[in-house]
Amino acid sequence: MNKSIANFLLVIGYFIGVAIFSLSFALASSLLAAFVTLMLALVSHTILSTYTTSIWRFNAPVVASLLVLAGVSYVA
Repeated sequence: MNKSIANFLLVIGYFIGVAIFSLSFALASSLLAAFVTLMLALVSHTILSTYTTSIWRFNAPVVASLLVLAGVSYVA
C-alpha cells in the first residue's frame, strides 16, 4: 500500500474513533481515548509481529480481542 494512502486512512480512522468516543465522553477525553487505542494497536503490532510470518492474520484478532476486553472491563 502506498505510504500516503496509508497515512490518510490512519488519520480518517483516528477521527472516526474520536467521533465514536465522543458519543460517550467529552472531546478532550475522546481525543485521548482514541490516541491510547491507536498506541495500543501500534505497540501490539510491533510486539506480536516477531512471533508470526503472516502478521495481519495473527495480529488483527489479538488486537481486536484486547480492545473488546478493555471495553468490557471498562463497562463492567
